Amino acid sequence: AGARDVIRREDFAKTGATTMREVLNRIPGVSAPENNGTGSHDLAMNFGIRGLNPRLASRSTVLMDGIPVPFAPYGQPQLSLAPISLGNMDAIDVVRGGGAVRYGPQSVGGVVNFVTRAIPQDFGIEAGVEGQLSPTSSQNNPKETHNLMVGGTADNGFGTALLYSGTRGSDWREHSATRIDDLMLKSKYAPDEVHTFNSLLQYYDGEADMPGGLSRADYDADRWQSTRPYDRFWGRRKLASLGYQFQPDSQHKFNIQGFYTQTLRSGYLEQGKRITLSPRNYWVRGIEPRYSQIFMIGPSAHEVGVGYRYVNESTHEMRYYTATSSGQLPSGSSPYDRDTRSGTEAHAWYLDDKIDIGNWTITPGMRFEHIESYQNNAITGTHEEVSYNAPLPALNVLYHLTDSWNLYANTEGSFGTVQYSQIGKAVQSGNVEPEKARTWELGTRYDDGALTAEMGLFLINFNNQYDSNQTNDTVTA
Repeated sequence: AGARDVIRREDFAKTGATTMREVLNRIPGVSAPENNGTGSHDLAMNFGIRGLNPRLASRSTVLMDGIPVPFAPYGQPQLSLAPISLGNMDAIDVVRGGGAVRYGPQSVGGVVNFVTRAIPQDFGIEAGVEGQLSPTSSQNNPKETHNLMVGGTADNGFGTALLYSGTRGSDWREHSATRIDDLMLKSKYAPDEVHTFNSLLQYYDGEADMPGGLSRADYDADRWQSTRPYDRFWGRRKLASLGYQFQPDSQHKFNIQGFYTQTLRSGYLEQGKRITLSPRNYWVRGIEPRYSQIFMIGPSAHEVGVGYRYVNESTHEMRYYTATSSGQLPSGSSPYDRDTRSGTEAHAWYLDDKIDIGNWTITPGMRFEHIESYQNNAITGTHEEVSYNAPLPALNVLYHLTDSWNLYANTEGSFGTVQYSQIGKAVQSGNVEPEKARTWELGTRYDDGALTAEMGLFLINFNNQYDSNQTNDTVTA
């Protein structure tokens, strides 16, 4: 029970949306501003829910088919590289409240799950192209996005689909050339109604020039220009996922999903007197089993769900530099001022019980996370570790006024991790605590198939909120 919206592929077409930002901005409570700063390119994603900071979507749990999208979901959840293409998606499921028990971390800003295109039942080929032209600007090459899906399902229950979405061209600013290639291979095998196997492979590769901001004087002189000729971003992501579902009847269901991601994000950035090159490599491994069962106790129907998720992530971050005055771009043989290796092991357990009795649906739940993180700094020779727990109780209540109209209320706890950039300060201060928040929500929802309406109130109370200063690399809490 809580505020939730699902935007489907047919809605993308009806509204003429061509970017993820346009789709997200149509969802109540979601703000997706123009990409800016070091996220001013099409490979990044910026959105915030319920007034939270939209920078690189770091306040929300972001998933794709239930798999964490951030290249380090615990240690660095910012989506400066978001390997998600609108052309490969069937739906966007946004849970603004009431979803913190089964999902995390960073769930104070809701849960967003991007659902990839389903494998078609009948074999088919579907292709499309979109273009963006800014004739009054200094656009060098019109931007085009090409989408392709080829696949189908055989009589024996085996289906596969190849998905591709690619972008080429530039925006209306100078120094904004973009190239993105997003390739997916999905497979599904359902030999009978009890067993289902599925897999997902993804290779995402992209690069983009970043035009940067303009001063008022520069804008008045030429609003199309870029005064940052060196800024450029690129990244690559490899993903592999395997899943299995066992459902012997309508009362029992068991799922297990394993995933592995390998990500590189890098780029040149002019920072005052220096030009920096910051290659960062990330490896994430995870597994998540879930079990649910439906049963009756007297007049009440119960659906109990229990699950566990294990995530192991490791990173290696470097930063090379050259003097801006030299006009030379840094390389792997240039001087460097950052060389850190970090890692996290995270265990999450959750339990909830959806109780239907009369016109009421009541769902108490609990999520408990145990996180251990470390960071090795090769330059200073230091090793720092943090370990903490996050118990997160929740209660959701729904009252059905009619089949189309209901009232809902919920309260839930959520937390933000101690990120790699924050470990040093947390250890030195002797106060290793995650960012915590409690959300209270009250609302009503109406949906009769022809009309959909929703109204809600919410309150978010933060405790130990982290804030980073990008200019001097400081962290306050």
